[in-house]
Amino acid sequence: MRDRWNLEVVAVPVASFFELPVESNNPWSVVPTGLPMPVQASMGTTPAHKLENMEYGARFSMFLNGIDFSVCALETWNKMPVFTTQVQGGSILMTGQYRRMTMVGADVSLPIGQFVLRGEGAQYFDEAQTPASGTDIPRSGTANALLGIDWYAGNDWNLSAQYSYMYIEDYNSSMSGNQHTHMGTFRMYAHNSEYWLKLKYNF
Repeated sequence: MRDRWNLEVVAVPVASFFELPVESNNPWSVVPTGLPMPVQASMGTTPAHKLENMEYGARFSMFLNGIDFSVCALETWNKMPVFTTQVQGGSILMTGQYRRMTMVGADVSLPIGQFVLRGEGAQYFDEAQTPASGTDIPRSGTANALLGIDWYAGNDWNLSAQYSYMYIEDYNSSMSGNQHTHMGTFRMYAHNSEYWLKLKYNF
């Protein structure tokens, strides 16, 4: 590490994945409600603990007068599985699946007085998409962007607002969900207390 730049290289021999509830009676379950049949869901089998399945990447950061930025690349897995579905014995079987993908990204931070402007962008290549039905997993690149502003008002006050956008490339009817996802969040931190507001819009 230098005064004005930093290079980080990381390798994770054993990848970790989300652990989420799939029981239908759990209010935080990732299984959709209102399906016409009983559902049996499983998070699926995560990749084997082998070196060939390791995650690795690098990040290069620059710290200049009045602005910081970085670029990065990562070979990883989808942490949240995509679920395939099939009907068997009068039930819908949902099984989580994991696939390799590559990410490249960049971010920038610009302080202006009591404010900090932030921007991030990332491109995911060959990302697994949730299929609309069946067991064939469609794959497509996704573009992601984020803009944010932080206000450090003093006296242990901090206000943050940010807008994020995700676009699925080569979108088609074999994919579930939406091609465009918009999300706005607002965060207030005051005297060791934190409050969040999240708004999401898809189409």
